[in-house]
Amino acid sequence: MKNLMIYINPSRHFDDEHTRYAPIQIDNSLKYWKPEEILLVTNFPYKYHDIKACEVPDNLFFKFWRTSSKINAIVYLLENKILTESAWMHDFDAFQVNPFKLRLKQDLGLTDYGWKPKINTGSFFFKPTALDIFKWIKKDMYKRQAAEEDILWILYKENFRNIRARCQKLNITYNLGKRNVEFNLQIADKPIRVFHFHPYRESLFQKFKPHLPDSLAKLIYEKSPNLS
Repeated sequence: MKNLMIYINPSRHFDDEHTRYAPIQIDNSLKYWKPEEILLVTNFPYKYHDIKACEVPDNLFFKFWRTSSKINAIVYLLENKILTESAWMHDFDAFQVNPFKLRLKQDLGLTDYGWKPKINTGSFFFKPTALDIFKWIKKDMYKRQAAEEDILWILYKENFRNIRARCQKLNITYNLGKRNVEFNLQIADKPIRVFHFHPYRESLFQKFKPHLPDSLAKLIYEKSPNLS
C-alpha cells in the first residue's frame, strides 16, 4: 500500500499553508511508512529528505474546486501504471497518529463524517480496480463543476452502477475531523488512526493536541510560530 498525497497548483509551487504542511506530513509519515511507500504527487519539482515528488502535468488542475484535482491525478496515476497497488489517499491536513494495516476488501474504503452520513474524501483508501469509479467522478465533476466529495455522494446515494457494493464503509478512526469531535471520539475505534484538522488554527490545535503524539505536536509547533 502507498501513502498518497496530491497537490496541484497552477503557480507550480506550494502555497504558504502547504509549504508548512508538506514537511510535517513527510516527517510524520516516515514514522509509520518506509520512504518507498510514500507517494507525493505534485506538478512541480519538490524534494524533502529522501522523498522526491512524482511530477504530473499542469492540466490535471481542476479550476472549479482545486482540492478535487486529486481525482484527475489519481486517474492519471492509474491509467499510466504509476500507481499499481492499493493506496491511502489523504489531504495534507489529515495526519496519521497510529500505525494501521487496513485489509481493503472492496475497491474503495470510505468514511463518513461520523456525526452525519455524507462521505468524507479527505482520507480514503482505494484499489487500482477503482479506476472506473474515479472516471465517473471526474466526468461529473466537470459536468456539474462541483467538488469530488459531492459527486461521489450523489453516485453513492443513487447507487450508480451498483457502486455501493464496491465501497467498504470504514470507521471514523481513519478520518476524525474537526466538527463534533467529542461525539466522534466516542464512536471511533481505538486507538485513533487519523486526525483531520487545520493545525495552524489555534483553537483547533488546542482541541486536538491532547490526542496527538508528542512527535507530531512538536512538528506542528516547529512549522506554526503563531501557536502558543
